[in-house]
Amino acid sequence: MKVKYYLSLLLSAILLSPACVKENNGRNFEMAYDNLLFTMPAGLNPFEIHYFVLRDIPLNKVFYFEQNNVTDQTKWRIKPHAARLQSVFGSVDYNFIEEAAVVIFTEEQPNLNLELFFRNPVPMNQGPSLDLVPTLADIQSLLKTDKINLRVKLRLRNTTPEFVETYLSFKLLVEEI
Repeated sequence: MKVKYYLSLLLSAILLSPACVKENNGRNFEMAYDNLLFTMPAGLNPFEIHYFVLRDIPLNKVFYFEQNNVTDQTKWRIKPHAARLQSVFGSVDYNFIEEAAVVIFTEEQPNLNLELFFRNPVPMNQGPSLDLVPTLADIQSLLKTDKINLRVKLRLRNTTPEFVETYLSFKLLVEEI
């Protein structure tokens, strides 16, 4: 009886192991950016779309690339990986948000807006943090500068109940190709 169990377990592991193979053969690492603060004023109109701009965010590419031995000869791509909006004091639930998005733009290309993360619709029972979904955008071409700008776009279902201080934290995934 035990032998059959172990044989079926072994067979399952062998059959399922190809599904665990990485998509690429290169190295992957994350570039993390935490606690970018912006404030939503109290009483924002739910019939308008609201934008909050975060400027001059240092990319620290040199640091991340040196730590992970990325050279000029390395072929790589950068894409969005994870993002979260978090209430600073945890006192406000994000139930009043209907839709959220984070868009990247640079001073050199202010009209080129590329969506990195989104959440549409935001669940009605949302708490004091809101996880955003990464897009499939390859943003390597936008990261030729040392600093980037982000625009947090919010469409509300209700007015903001009070001043909401919010941290945006996000990660970019660097993949060697």
